[in-house]
Amino acid sequence: MSKPQIDGELWKHCPQCQSDDIAVVEGKAWRCGGCGFIYFHNVACAVGALICHQDRFLFAIRGKAPSLGMLDLPGGFVDADESMEQALCRELEEELGLQVSPESLGYLSSVSNRYQYSGVEYCTVDAVFSLTLDSLPELSAHDDISGFRWLSKQEAAKESFAFPSVQRIVNRWITSA
Repeated sequence: MSKPQIDGELWKHCPQCQSDDIAVVEGKAWRCGGCGFIYFHNVACAVGALICHQDRFLFAIRGKAPSLGMLDLPGGFVDADESMEQALCRELEEELGLQVSPESLGYLSSVSNRYQYSGVEYCTVDAVFSLTLDSLPELSAHDDISGFRWLSKQEAAKESFAFPSVQRIVNRWITSA
C-alpha cells in the first residue's frame, strides 16, 4: 500500500492566523509558514463486529456514503475518551438496537483502511471483534445502516464488501478453520 498523502489544496489558509503560506510536510501534516502552526492528520480508529448466531453471521447494509448499499461489519469510529470495546457497544446499540457488554467481545484482528469522506481521505486502523449470540435477537436498522443480512461463510464468500479492509477481514475469516 502506498504511503498516504494529504491534499495540499484542502486548506487554503491557516486556521490559526489565516496566512495562505500553507505547506504539506512529509505527506502527513499541514504547516503554516506564517505562524508555524502544524496540524497532523493522524490515523483514526474504527471498530467492527463479526457477530455469530449458530452458523450465520450478521452483516450491515450501509445506509450512507461512502459505499452506500454495500455490505459492511456493524460498527463505526471510536469517539474521544472511549475504549474500542465501549465504542463498539455504543455503535451496535445505535445501528442495531443490540445491547452487549464490553466483556462479551473477543478481539480478532486489526487492518489498515482508507475512508473517503467529504473530499478527505482518512487513514484508519479498523479493529475487529467477535461476538457470539446464544439466541437470535430482535434487531432493527438505524443510524448509518439501512438493513442487515445474516449470511453463512459460503454465502459471504460470494459477496463484495464496502471497504478493502472489511473484504480482507472477511476473506481471512472465511479461510480460517
